Amino acid sequence: MTGTSFERYVDHTWDKVFEGATVHSSVFIIKNGFNNDNNILVDNDFELEQNRLDVTSWSFERPEVLDLRDKINANSSFIKDISGLGFYRGLLSGYNDAFVIDGKVRNELIKKDPKSKDVIKSLLRGRDIKKWEINYKDLYILYIPWRFPIDEYISIKDHLSKFKSNLEKRPEVKAGRVDWFALSRYASDYYAEFEKEKLIYPNIAPKLFVAFDDSGFYTNQKCYIITSDTINLKYLGVLLLQKP
Repeated sequence: MTGTSFERYVDHTWDKVFEGATVHSSVFIIKNGFNNDNNILVDNDFELEQNRLDVTSWSFERPEVLDLRDKINANSSFIKDISGLGFYRGLLSGYNDAFVIDGKVRNELIKKDPKSKDVIKSLLRGRDIKKWEINYKDLYILYIPWRFPIDEYISIKDHLSKFKSNLEKRPEVKAGRVDWFALSRYASDYYAEFEKEKLIYPNIAPKLFVAFDDSGFYTNQKCYIITSDTINLKYLGVLLLQKP
């Protein structure tokens, strides 16, 4: 936001602003003209120097919290730099109404065509992850990668065909990169990681918390997963949840 000054910031991340929709909202008041000494009023509670905002991310925390963060960063190793850990984003369906189903629909699809079971995966969303707890809601995702032999899965194709007109409206389908029946992003390079033991954490939360999974859950794009073949993930999870 070059050439502008922030006057106020109000966080509505955990307020239900829109009925029936999970939307994480915030309000900014910005004016033209940059002042290097500008202070931002945050949540009508405290002021934050605008120059404390990083060029790659914005953290509207109290100055003392940012001071502690900077101190930790200056004298610590980053988890992303630890050898043996893999960090991966969840799946992006592109149209949840088509690809995300409940247990009843799952059973119907498998009854019509037993092979369907091979591509129906238990699904977790960001809202299903709590501290050391998975709140599973009996949801599944149709895991359909690009260039998938859809004609060999009759019940899956019949189900997706109900949503074909909307699936064809996705930009990647219009561009000819993705078949109308495939997921928008299917983790082509790392889909096998979902089947492993892993830590799962939501991408939007008031603070970091993780849950351990050894049941092979897949996740949507509202989650990230951490896997490792060399590091004890339960031990890592305990470390991540320690207070500084």
